[in-house]
Amino acid sequence: MRSDHLHVTAGPRRSRAAFSMVELLIALAISATLLTATMVALSASFKSYQLTTESASTHVVSRLMMHRMLAMVRTGTEFGPFPANPLTNPTITSDYLTMRTESGQYIEIRYSAGDEELNVVLNPGEVDEEIQPMLGGVSACSFELTYDVGPKLRRASIDITIEPNDDVDLAIEGNEGVPPIRLVSSVSPRRLE
Repeated sequence: MRSDHLHVTAGPRRSRAAFSMVELLIALAISATLLTATMVALSASFKSYQLTTESASTHVVSRLMMHRMLAMVRTGTEFGPFPANPLTNPTITSDYLTMRTESGQYIEIRYSAGDEELNVVLNPGEVDEEIQPMLGGVSACSFELTYDVGPKLRRASIDITIEPNDDVDLAIEGNEGVPPIRLVSSVSPRRLE
């Protein structure tokens, strides 16, 4: 007996379908667009973070320096400069303020426009004069001093404008968009009777 075997033959083999060149180009274009959008969002986020930290750190340091100067005026005596005629015009505006501290030492808070610095000068005008930097990045500073009759300071107003500048500034990001910080404050010295 003969056994008939069914022999099934497969038709021609089909090759697997691959991506066409057009499909690959479309996939690459979509991927590139998504990556570009992600990088733009990341860059904007990083720049915003940097601007905020620059402004915040400068603001904190500036406020500390302002409080330090106010405390120096509050506890100081023998202030200067004096107006030319305190009877007719008791107010003078200056870029420096001299005073005698509680310990008896003469100091001067001096604004240097060329260096954009606020400095403390110990023993001003003396041979052993010592200049110590107090705050950098100061674009404007003025002291308005109002005197009572006689050499008694009634009120000192300090007006400072600081340009934010963080030490970790990246050259590619720059400082664009960071507004200057302006601090204005007034103080009266403590009256020693």
